[in-house]
Amino acid sequence: MYRQLALSVKSGDAILIYLITPAEFHRGFRIMKQRKPFTLLAFLLMASILISGIAVDPHQNLQSRNIVSRDMSMTGGEKSLLNSDARISAEDGESLYSSASTELISKPGYFDGYNLFVLGRGHKTEGYWNYSLVIVDMQGNLVREKPFDESMALANAPAEFINSTTILHGSPDGAALWNIYTNETQYLGFSGHHEYEYNPNDETYFTFTSYEITIDSEDYLFDKIVEYDENAEVVWELDTRSFVSHNQWCPFGDTKHGSADITHSNTIYYDPAEDAIYYLSRNVNTFYKIDHATGEVLWSVGEYGEFTQYDLDGYEKESLFYHAHAVEPLGNNTYIIFDNDEHNQDTPLSQNSRIIEVSLNHSTKTANETWVWKAPSSYWCIRWGDADKLANGNRLGTFGTEFHPSTDLGARLTEVNGNGEIVWELNFENSDEYHYGVYRMERFRYEPTVSSPPDAHFLPSEEVELDWQSWYNYRPKHDVTGTYELYLNESLIQDGFFSFDSYWRPANLSFNLGSRELGNYNFTLEVSDEAGHTTSDSVNVTVASFFIDRRGPTEIEIGQEETVLRWFGGAEDPLNCNISLNESLFRSFEWNGSDIEMDLADLGLGSYEVEFVLFNATHTLYENTFWLHIYPNQAPMILSQPENISIGWNESLTLSWTFFDHMPDSWNLMLNGTTYLSEDWSTQWYTLNWSIPTLDEASYEVRLELQDQIGHTATEFMILTVIPPSPPVISDWPTQEVVEWGAAGTEFSWEAHGADKWQFWRNGSLIESGDFSESHIVTHVIYDWQQQRWRPGIYNITLSVTSADDKTVTRSDLVQIVLDPGDPYADATVPERSSWASQMENAIGAPDGDFALIYLDYGNGFLTLDMGEGEEIVNEAGSDFTVFAEGAEYRVSVSNNLESSFKDLGIMNGTQQIDLENVSLDFARYVMISYWDGTEVRLDAIVASHHSIPTGDNQPPAVQGPANFSVLSHEQPITLTWNATDETPWDYTILVNGDVYAESEWYGNNIFFEFKWNKTGPVEVVLNVSDAFYNTAEDHVLIQIEPSLFGMNRNLVLGLITASIAIPVVIVLFWKRTIIAEQLNKFRT
Repeated sequence: MYRQLALSVKSGDAILIYLITPAEFHRGFRIMKQRKPFTLLAFLLMASILISGIAVDPHQNLQSRNIVSRDMSMTGGEKSLLNSDARISAEDGESLYSSASTELISKPGYFDGYNLFVLGRGHKTEGYWNYSLVIVDMQGNLVREKPFDESMALANAPAEFINSTTILHGSPDGAALWNIYTNETQYLGFSGHHEYEYNPNDETYFTFTSYEITIDSEDYLFDKIVEYDENAEVVWELDTRSFVSHNQWCPFGDTKHGSADITHSNTIYYDPAEDAIYYLSRNVNTFYKIDHATGEVLWSVGEYGEFTQYDLDGYEKESLFYHAHAVEPLGNNTYIIFDNDEHNQDTPLSQNSRIIEVSLNHSTKTANETWVWKAPSSYWCIRWGDADKLANGNRLGTFGTEFHPSTDLGARLTEVNGNGEIVWELNFENSDEYHYGVYRMERFRYEPTVSSPPDAHFLPSEEVELDWQSWYNYRPKHDVTGTYELYLNESLIQDGFFSFDSYWRPANLSFNLGSRELGNYNFTLEVSDEAGHTTSDSVNVTVASFFIDRRGPTEIEIGQEETVLRWFGGAEDPLNCNISLNESLFRSFEWNGSDIEMDLADLGLGSYEVEFVLFNATHTLYENTFWLHIYPNQAPMILSQPENISIGWNESLTLSWTFFDHMPDSWNLMLNGTTYLSEDWSTQWYTLNWSIPTLDEASYEVRLELQDQIGHTATEFMILTVIPPSPPVISDWPTQEVVEWGAAGTEFSWEAHGADKWQFWRNGSLIESGDFSESHIVTHVIYDWQQQRWRPGIYNITLSVTSADDKTVTRSDLVQIVLDPGDPYADATVPERSSWASQMENAIGAPDGDFALIYLDYGNGFLTLDMGEGEEIVNEAGSDFTVFAEGAEYRVSVSNNLESSFKDLGIMNGTQQIDLENVSLDFARYVMISYWDGTEVRLDAIVASHHSIPTGDNQPPAVQGPANFSVLSHEQPITLTWNATDETPWDYTILVNGDVYAESEWYGNNIFFEFKWNKTGPVEVVLNVSDAFYNTAEDHVLIQIEPSLFGMNRNLVLGLITASIAIPVVIVLFWKRTIIAEQLNKFRT
């Protein structure tokens, strides 16, 4: 560690000395006037001692200060905010960035600065990747490049500033610190994946490490959040398994290294003020706030969080994001997130990555989307990604994957304003040889930013008050101490410390500078970061015995509300004022600084040259000349417009209007009372040309409304009639080829024109019909798959439309309804058909930058992958699958049976697209990659372009019913309950002694049946259940109904009861009679 001191001597008698002392002070000492020679001598002696004996932090940098006056606008397209001295030339030698072809979009309103990211370039045929850490300006020019010599996973190379000179980034050797001024790199001695995060409180670093664990004979992959000190010693760690369950595995079955990839952690954001960690688990679709001191999860948001979530439209959602990246707090309980929209459980086929902001209400436990930019599908980012909020409120998105749907572009780096309009974008164009990816990107500046308040006027008796705002060089995660110096005409008058606010919010700097004497003053605020990087802004202040400014209209129409022209200002002593119109004196008076008003409505129509003069007894002090225009009270005039016209549906035509007004404001074009187009109108003469869009057949009132600045309006309309086509036209139809059975919200839609009625047919059977009285759209919604009888299978869906004159047009499409759409990736390795290969599980699943290794040992290594039963590669037009690999040459062969020989597809290297037509196979389940020549083959993945879809469920429903039992005939009704389950429940039927008693759709819940039976004897109840794949199961219950007393003849029952009472009475009486008789006999004796 070395301390730095720099000295600059200014010409003349002013000496400027800049001293950067240790990081906690970072202030410059300045000797403005050389008064005594020994003062300078003593200071230089002190400087020499410091230079020779004291160490300095290498993260510090010293730049000489120039006091300048400039516009410190935050947006691009104007003046640059950047100190040109801070630009550092690119390294000598081959440049990875310069080899790329880029496309730049730049519009007014972007946030000016520089862009920091790690660029990955993958060779399409040879498969290897190169990486460089780059700094690029807003024009797409390379400023700095730091190449990496070895390969790594791009997602393991995040990069961000931790102070104004030092970047913390990932590298092939793990975490590293790069000082961009000294070009020194310090490797920290530990590695992790996806994230390296700095803890300024303890000067430690967080990252992720993964581990595998076996639970119930299944292998699962979890992460730990690990904290290292500067000696690469672990000082703290937290196992994510302490709060994430293996049962939260993504239902799409994400795997890595052959294990269930549970967490796939990608974000640690440390908040030093709260000593808290924000942690994002990609695969669990949840982010957490964790107390660093205790390791306790304070709360969580997402699929498994405790907050009820609502989208921007107010609809409740299970999760607001899927497989997201880069959660960051913005303050005020608001968070920005890059939503990849991968494995969307709400809409599985959705492909729209988004930048979203989510606000939390901890009282109500609700999470609401408050801002969303939904990128087009051509931006879909299946992996990687970043989102930041910039200092001017714009959002920066990294749509960094090397491929996107429907485009040849690789990484797309996009900045949008608050309205969602793209104001800056850097696209990497993939070539025949290379494709390009970016994991994350940061926007930064080399020095702080200072706002630019307007120049000001004050009287000698007034106090001068000035206000600035300042922002740090980049998006800080905590308050950063900076320094300020305020100069008056290049003389220091005030200095001190202040805090740059976190999250790139502005810090306010306000100064009361007291009253000043007459004169012009230049106040310059110079702001420095902790390392001495400086920026400044100047405000010119005029203190005068008077000042004057004019506001208000210089052209009016008679009758408008705002007609007063005003002069504002101030004066220490009264002055004389003359106002002349067209060289004739209009007003003459003494002015003491109060407001001056002229009501233009008092003037007649016409144009006036105004001369405004302030003077005293000896001099003219101020003179200003300008023009006034007074127009008649007149509404806008529509000079020409189209006649009523009829056109055919979908016919092209342009309509034109010409209009005029002295003081125009805006125009609206309306269709049937609803605004269709609207624009501001500034030139007095205007021609509007409107190309008619495709409108539904109908008559339209096309109305043009004009408004001027006074509020006058003018309107004209014409009738546009769109004639229906004949025969009818079906202009839009369902595009789904594969639909997941049971998916909520599934619907098929058509749009038709020129028709009165429609019919919807399924496999030749009429399902639904209707007319077009309310809409040209026909929608068939599947709201109940069982009730509407939509089983898995292939359906011909047909819409038939008929016009009033009985002309009919039909449109038929095939749609396949499947239980599981499957995936295009390998599901497993085949160990018995693999040898001399390691880390084989890395080739399972989607390309992710993790490689299986195939090498030469006692023989050529080979690895066989199983694409999965029912997910075989299918031979169709074009290439059928892609091998994502790099390194050595390899041979590709395929088969459908492990017992038979594999068919050879040839020797190749790198990433290759392959066609099964070359071996005349209709499909292939197994792919073997064999080493051929070179060092080793690094195999990332096999991806099918066309693949089979699993046939679905072949297991019958599981049914558990009651055991056989007996009941008495009076125990009615009889209730039975079956516990029945199936993946695709469909319907059930209940028979009693062979007769159907109940039948209904079945939704997988328990089945209840209640009935009465009036006969004694055996009763057999049979439950038949069926699933959507026609698998069936049944359960038999035998019930024995026994007679009971309550079922006998009434008189017989009463007789039995009477007898049961009478017989004992008779017995007792007879017994008593016998006893009495015996006693009488004894008495007689």
